[in-house]
Amino acid sequence: MDLIVVNSLATMMSMVFISLYIYTKNMVRTPANEVGLVMISIFICHLLFSDLFGTKTIGYIATSLSVSSYLIILQSVPKILKTKDPS
Repeated sequence: MDLIVVNSLATMMSMVFISLYIYTKNMVRTPANEVGLVMISIFICHLLFSDLFGTKTIGYIATSLSVSSYLIILQSVPKILKTKDPS
């Protein structure tokens, strides 16, 4: 029961951050190429909560998703800095 509460809170926080990310992308008017990757990641996360994979495999996949999300964010930083308002 405790893990259900923790996972639910983590899911809610992730949804808030994903919503903020998509909202910010629309406000800045930059191409949202990363949104598709975020949606794929959400699908993979839902698969991981099923009983299809073992614990070790889930750990590998979760670590890979974490590292890839950092790489995606770092790749988009120069685009965001170029669109910064000079005033």
